[in-house]
Amino acid sequence: MVEKDFCRYSDMPSLLVVTMVATIIFFAYFVLHKIVKYA
Repeated sequence: MVEKDFCRYSDMPSLLVVTMVATIIFFAYFVLHKIVKYA
């Protein structure tokens, strides 16, 4: 029971990290694309 709760709680931060990384990668790609377009 405790292990299941621990797994559930440890899954949430990983999901948040994945979302943050995806947002950063998308933002970096968007900025890079704009720089390449203007260059």
